[in-house]
Amino acid sequence: MKDWMNDLPEELQANETLNQYNTAEEAFTGFIETKSALGNSIRIPGENAGDEDRAAFNTKLMDKVPSLMLRPDNDDAEFWTSFGTPEDGSGYDVPEGVTLPDGSEVTLREMMHEAKLSKRQAADFLKAMGTRGEAVTAEQAQAVEGAEKALRNEWGSAYDARMKMVEKVEAEFFADGMTPQAMYKLGKAMMSGESEFSFQPEGSSGTTPADARAQIAEIDANKAYWDKSHPQQASLVKKRLELLPLAYPGMKTEVESLRP
Repeated sequence: MKDWMNDLPEELQANETLNQYNTAEEAFTGFIETKSALGNSIRIPGENAGDEDRAAFNTKLMDKVPSLMLRPDNDDAEFWTSFGTPEDGSGYDVPEGVTLPDGSEVTLREMMHEAKLSKRQAADFLKAMGTRGEAVTAEQAQAVEGAEKALRNEWGSAYDARMKMVEKVEAEFFADGMTPQAMYKLGKAMMSGESEFSFQPEGSSGTTPADARAQIAEIDANKAYWDKSHPQQASLVKKRLELLPLAYPGMKTEVESLRP
């Protein structure tokens, strides 16, 4: 027990809180500070508190800490309006320069409103979607260009004729997509032997580089091609020269240097 507590009643002399102070002045100062702190404190409502007490607590707490906000009630229209969510999907603006996919605008507006997006959030979302859409379109165009180039190299001079056949097949059989019915119709036409789409000998739609190189190899293996006295040599030489630009598209050759 501290000396300054000698004149206090016995029950106070045994108080652990008072024994923390070395002088009466320190004890009075501590009492004042505690009283002041209690005056600024906010009591948390207990489990039996009513709605009015809870609402009063929320108001008092947010007065002390203005940056706090209530957890939103999904059905509280007033809150979502203050948040920036429009009354319905028509309240969203499509940012300038953003082009939405055909037929998607109404659905997108409904989805954004259902997600309770604010106008700013919706604008950011549409901008991001537009940027990604442009990138995907560019990637697809590049892929198509690369595929066409590869196919032209593979088919060579037969490209145009074969593409016309592809277009005719698409128009005749796949106007409504690659359905089982369309596949059956095509198969039946190919097997009938009476349709223009029936199986035809290779080469009927042009000579591919691979075909041309195979024919050149056959000519090179023919002894008549190398025998100037052979009656077939001239026709074999002519045929080989005709096959060279088909076998190697874009290659320039000197005719005389290619003769045996």
